[in-house]
Amino acid sequence: NGFKGEQTLSDRIASLTGTRALTAAQAILAALHHLRVKKLALGTPYPESISALGRAYWEAAGFEIVGYRRLAGVENIYDESEERAYRLAREADAPDADAVLLSGTGLPTIGVLEVLERDLGKPVVSSNQASLWRALRLAGVRESISGFGRLLSSM
Repeated sequence: NGFKGEQTLSDRIASLTGTRALTAAQAILAALHHLRVKKLALGTPYPESISALGRAYWEAAGFEIVGYRRLAGVENIYDESEERAYRLAREADAPDADAVLLSGTGLPTIGVLEVLERDLGKPVVSSNQASLWRALRLAGVRESISGFGRLLSSM
């Protein structure tokens, strides 16, 4: 149930499985803290009702949402294109945002992160990128990975 329930959920999963549990949102949170983000531009592929919950989650986590855009017309997230993800990030961005977050593990973002960061001049974080970064960090991997944005190159 939102930001406060996230840790409870992962703690319960960890206790039931005997291993660490990680959610995409927790990975994103760790990534945003790693990048020292305070002001966030948020792009989501969800309907407005779910996007509003996502926005509230990131605000409850302490981020100021200074840019926001919802990707309209999404029928099946897995049919979306990197071009639409790119446009979503551009439209969500705000001049005073420290970073842009593209939420949604089904949104195809990996191939456009590097060019988005170049074009926007700031970090762009996606759900899958942050999840990979966090999993690698938890596994003790500290080798930089280039070509997928500032986050993975700053292991």
